[in-house]
Amino acid sequence: MLLPKKLITNNVLGLFLTFQLGMISRTLMNKMLCEKHKTMHTREINESELRQLLDLYQHLHEQDDKLPELEVIERVWQQIQNDSNIKYFGIFHNNKLVSSCTISVIPNLTRSCRPYAVIENVVTHKQYRKRGLGKTVLDKAISFGWENNCYKIMLMTGRLNENTFRFYESVGFKKDSKQAFILKRQNT
Repeated sequence: MLLPKKLITNNVLGLFLTFQLGMISRTLMNKMLCEKHKTMHTREINESELRQLLDLYQHLHEQDDKLPELEVIERVWQQIQNDSNIKYFGIFHNNKLVSSCTISVIPNLTRSCRPYAVIENVVTHKQYRKRGLGKTVLDKAISFGWENNCYKIMLMTGRLNENTFRFYESVGFKKDSKQAFILKRQNT
């Protein structure tokens, strides 16, 4: 059965327009995503953003020790801010802290007196997970370690599951390079 030429033309035109609209909507979606990510900034967390960091830490552990008095917290934060070997990096979305980690560079007498670094407290807000933010904030911390001539950067996690291990391995960490041992102070 032969279809009328006008029907074929209309169908082809319809398919073409659908394709074009699909391309336009994909282009608009990509542009919107790009615009959305323009509002994301990775940088060092500054002194005035302590409250945001403490709020984000609620997404780090399901249960944690009770925080001490605000005066104690602020004193520790000031000590951290004054130490050039400790950096807290964060990702901010519309000025809201949504991911962070900390790196400490430790002076060392071995390895030609090159320091080493330890990364801790890697956390992303639950609503922002699975978007690559953890990798981005870790990359910032790792760059800081390499810029400070560290011969190695270590990271430990309390999350003992394969997904977490794969995530850290995807950033470049090796889980079989060394064995970590932890000793925690007993509550008295």
